[in-house]
Amino acid sequence: MLEVDPCATAVDVNTEELHSSPCLIIQGDMMKPSGWLISIEGHVVMSPHPFFLHGVAAFFSSYYVFNLEYPAAGSSTLEFIQRCFLGINPERGLKRPRCGTQ
Repeated sequence: MLEVDPCATAVDVNTEELHSSPCLIIQGDMMKPSGWLISIEGHVVMSPHPFFLHGVAAFFSSYYVFNLEYPAAGSSTLEFIQRCFLGINPERGLKRPRCGTQ
């Protein structure tokens, strides 16, 4: 997650350092966000929306829509949130990279 000014637009956010993997961008304070945006491959693809839970849903959906793996640094946490809080439990396959071969 990236935190930006509450009045920031998609154009303002594009000038900042963005990740190539999907990123949920929070407008305003992390504990009381005024809105959210989503970036993929360094570009904002969803403009500001007011409901944070919709942002979380869109963030996780983007991994499935674009058939992406979770980044290795946070893959276990994202997999846990996906399975325990969102109830997305595929019978086969993971969104995180596999560890080891055995």
